[in-house]
Amino acid sequence: MTRFYNTDSDFSTSFGPFEGDTFEEAIQSEEVHNLIISRVLEISEENYAEGLPKNDRKKFLDRTKAGIIDSLNDSFIELDEKVEALVIALDISPDEILDITETKLDDCLFKVGNREYLVCTDDEADEKWDEALDSYIEECVLSEIPQQLRYYFDEEAWKNDAKINDCRAHSLSSYDGEELEEKIDKEWYFIYRVN
Repeated sequence: MTRFYNTDSDFSTSFGPFEGDTFEEAIQSEEVHNLIISRVLEISEENYAEGLPKNDRKKFLDRTKAGIIDSLNDSFIELDEKVEALVIALDISPDEILDITETKLDDCLFKVGNREYLVCTDDEADEKWDEALDSYIEECVLSEIPQQLRYYFDEEAWKNDAKINDCRAHSLSSYDGEELEEKIDKEWYFIYRVN
């Protein structure tokens, strides 16, 4: 089953996920059908279709519905699970979805406008936390220990103590120290703002 999101701002009150194996199945869902009918009626009222003869009004409504479905075909997109987790956690609007970009340096780092977020599975977050602690040891701790005493410093014990007394968000979310989480299908994703 595929989950589709709508990026058309005319339907910004509800943009997904709409599930179906194909786009055609997704737009046949009751929710999307109701959105289409609602939009057809709005356009009908805006264009005074009420004053048309019955046959012309039906043709107008049919053309309007077909036009809306065509535009939805262009605006429905399938999201990567990490992007979907980010969209849900941050309550991103349909027009912002298209602004989300994955950085080339890290498949966990995404940009939303000028904001950057790490979106990781549990294992990826643990790995990044370990890397952050290694970096902290290298840059901050060892630089304060005289060279001849560094042999006595137990990096693994220090990292274990840090993990017991702190959380991943403190190391990975340099912006606000918060960890957001979203479950997509059966996988949990953890989200950290980094700037």
